[in-house]
Amino acid sequence: MKKIYCSLMIILSVLLSGCNSYRLSEAKLNEEIVQRIKDEPKQSIIVSMGEQTVTLDMVVIGAVVDLMAKEGGVAQIRLSTDMTGTLNMFGKDISVQTDLMPYIQAGVRIEEGKIYLVNPKVLEITVNGSSFNDQLLRSALGPLHDDFEVALSGYFSENPVYIMNHSALEESAALVVKKITINEDEIVMSMF
Repeated sequence: MKKIYCSLMIILSVLLSGCNSYRLSEAKLNEEIVQRIKDEPKQSIIVSMGEQTVTLDMVVIGAVVDLMAKEGGVAQIRLSTDMTGTLNMFGKDISVQTDLMPYIQAGVRIEEGKIYLVNPKVLEITVNGSSFNDQLLRSALGPLHDDFEVALSGYFSENPVYIMNHSALEESAALVVKKITINEDEIVMSMF
């Protein structure tokens, strides 16, 4: 009961002050993502290669989000990952260990005070530091693009990039958000 009363008081003070939106800065979002990545387990991506499928294990080790107003508002994300797996090429199993750096673009949605990335599209995938010839790895991972988008979509639909629980104001704002948009360097949540 006390929590509801406090929330109502905060909402009332927001209304009386004329504020009708809550803004989340790009810097604050990036700080949260760094903290969330530390706790994430490895993700498995299943890649179809002709008649065979290959499971690659990926650990996200870094992410930088750039919020842009272009195209109605998008988030562009550079991920840094460690990827391991085994590819069967030329009749032999070849162990793969590489740094995969996808560059993706996505929208955002909010649900129950949690901000999620939606409809991720891979703009570019860079492969570095493989345990064998980079060119051979790039050709083997050619079909990765579509499978990677499917895996990212599933991952981001289950794992929020930001949870609005850092202050009483954030928690109160999360209760009344009606619309979420991406502006240059910030996410704006309109209330009421």
